[in-house]
Amino acid sequence: MNKNESDTPRSSVANILRYKPLTVTVLYVILGTLWLAGTDMLVEFFFPERASYATAQFIKGLLYITSTGVIIYWLARHARKSIRADLVRERLELSERFLNAVLASIGEAVLLIDPSGRKIKNCNAAAEHIFGYNKDELMGRNTEILHVDQEHFMDFGEQSEKVLEGGEVYRTE
Repeated sequence: MNKNESDTPRSSVANILRYKPLTVTVLYVILGTLWLAGTDMLVEFFFPERASYATAQFIKGLLYITSTGVIIYWLARHARKSIRADLVRERLELSERFLNAVLASIGEAVLLIDPSGRKIKNCNAAAEHIFGYNKDELMGRNTEILHVDQEHFMDFGEQSEKVLEGGEVYRTE
């Protein structure tokens, strides 16, 4: 768990699930034992007759098994979601490393641009060298900073938007 996650308020569900499995298991055994002992005493007190006693014990056992099943289902479902989120995060990180490796290996300037606002999303070292900006200066900025004047910026926008809206890659010099 990173620092930001531990500082944020979390739901009671998340607080329960942050405990180690052994802690959860021991807590479950203790609470289960208390449940069984407590309900046994209550059944004996309220149902002194043997026929009623057996029915009460059956119902008590059924409730215990049902509640345990619900808890196990809930924990398994949460664990599955957590595992899926971890897998998606790992795949995303792998894709980003792959993209950065590909961009770094290309000798020509490559800029990844969000067509809706013409914001620079990523670039390679060749783009940094050609345009004279480092990556941090380019990221999130409008492509207008790469053009010599407003007219070139507008022409570039008209040409590139047609291609990018069609889902294609825009190439220019």
